[in-house]
Amino acid sequence: MFLKGIGVPDVLIASAKSLAQSPIEFQTCLIRHSRKDKEFAKRLCADFRAKGLRCWNFPELTPHGRFQGDFGHDIFEYDKVIAVCSEYSLHGEPLGEVIIDDVCDEIERALQREGQEKKEILFPIRIDDYLFDKWDHPRKADVIAKVVGDFRNWKDHEQYKKNFDKLLKALNRPQPDRP
Repeated sequence: MFLKGIGVPDVLIASAKSLAQSPIEFQTCLIRHSRKDKEFAKRLCADFRAKGLRCWNFPELTPHGRFQGDFGHDIFEYDKVIAVCSEYSLHGEPLGEVIIDDVCDEIERALQREGQEKKEILFPIRIDDYLFDKWDHPRKADVIAKVVGDFRNWKDHEQYKKNFDKLLKALNRPQPDRP
């Protein structure tokens, strides 16, 4: 009644009610991927933004392994990390004569944060079978123990939508109290 009384449009009042009933549980989301998986990651990021989620998509690296743009990686606070686990991202990317393992580094940071903050931060997704079939990494067991989103058929609109909805639901799931 108060909002209506001060002239707030009914549409905004209805939106406020729906947000109060099912609030988004996270503020920001970081999508980490290989430059070669850029088309998929751009689509995923655009679809998250269309759902009102704040997300960033960081594939672009300088020769020193830093993100391109006007801001540094360290200044971002983000609640969730979506790691696109493909052969390109998990194997490391050649950048000149150096191999960049930024996606693996981000996976490690997210898993460490999960241990410290006692909440789910890392959401691995796959677009090929490399994660399960060929990835040899000390943290593999920790990553595949999670529910791994399956986007192998991401170019098929129906399959993509189905898996996108599952991922969105998982991201919005309330965090259980963890010891």
